[in-house]
Amino acid sequence: INAEYMGQLKETIALSEQEEKVMMEKYSELQHELSALSEQYKKACEAQGKKPLTEEEAPIEPDFSTCVGRIPISTADHREYDQMLLKMIKSKFMPAENDEDADRDIDPEKEKYLKIIRPWTTSEYEQQMKALPESQRSYIMKVMEKIDAWDYDVWTIQDMGRGSLFYHNSQHGADVQHIVHFILSAGGLKDVGQLTEEDCLAALLAGMIHDYDHPGLNNNFHIKVQSYLAILYNDRSILENHHCAEVFEMMKNPKYNFLNSLNESQRRDVRETVIDMVLSTDMGLHAKIFGTWKKRIATDHELSKRKDDQRLALAMAIKMADISNCGRPEHLYLKWSAKLSEEFFLQGDNERNRGDTVSPFMDRFAPSMAKSQIAFMNYIVIPMFESISEYLPQMHFSVDHCENNKSYWATNDDSL
Repeated sequence: INAEYMGQLKETIALSEQEEKVMMEKYSELQHELSALSEQYKKACEAQGKKPLTEEEAPIEPDFSTCVGRIPISTADHREYDQMLLKMIKSKFMPAENDEDADRDIDPEKEKYLKIIRPWTTSEYEQQMKALPESQRSYIMKVMEKIDAWDYDVWTIQDMGRGSLFYHNSQHGADVQHIVHFILSAGGLKDVGQLTEEDCLAALLAGMIHDYDHPGLNNNFHIKVQSYLAILYNDRSILENHHCAEVFEMMKNPKYNFLNSLNESQRRDVRETVIDMVLSTDMGLHAKIFGTWKKRIATDHELSKRKDDQRLALAMAIKMADISNCGRPEHLYLKWSAKLSEEFFLQGDNERNRGDTVSPFMDRFAPSMAKSQIAFMNYIVIPMFESISEYLPQMHFSVDHCENNKSYWATNDDSL
């Protein structure tokens, strides 16, 4: 070993020691910062009467080097469900016409994977309901009596999956689908817009799947970290494209393609309408879509003559349904706003852990639900609800609910 090599080795060791010293100093600074934030967090929880999360309960930063949001391959082909409960619900709304209909034979191959629920006839259903004990099933069936009402309480039938997400889960999907159904029927959109059966099917499907496989992190977050989905969809309506793509990809499997009874023209029509509707839920496009809507109805309300106009009306319907919580009775609105707030805080936690600036309204150490909700209702919700009510007067009551919910925050400011 010559002297020159020894000198280089000593220099390398010295540099490594210096780098280690800098890293240790940085680590110490971060430890102090963490302690200070933890103390601040505990005080904030105490002030609000909440129990602080333990280290085990704290959110973990996802691995953004992998395909965030992709559903892993599983051997399960459906969720666990209460077959008898589904039989009751189906019999209530779609009873068998006669005993032959209820006992009809089904292709054995299809029976393996379609898991078809055979409904009772109306008389059998009535007998079953009379014999039903006061239990969870009977309570749920009572709740189902209000399925067509604006104040239908989807919370009674608790979400059976995606429990890790506070807001964007199948419970939210069911709620949005319900409101789309309300706007089509009681709201009058189906009749006023002269919508076809394919339009209505697409609208209900879009409401159900519009946030399918949502990772609980918004588009801005994906763009900021350049996640797999952000790269895949070129930073454009990332999650909305993902929701659609995942569902239609899954439906390529005959097991899940419930549109296979439609002809090619009908399937294409339904698919195009679903895509239009789901992509319209990207709030980044709100100003553009809402502007187009206001300009169109300022001309006239004859939206039934052109397919593009009908789809614009359907886009507005799902946009209203997606943020309808603000226009629901106060007890439902407050439940949803709490769920949304916690999901926002989880994203803020991830941003803080990454060393990024925490997004507005997502910092659990500086809550501002009151301010954010009032601003959201003033600038987004109420103007849009009023404009939709101009086209569908039966929906104007939702504006009154918004005003009532907005007044709640005037006396319940959560700002620290």
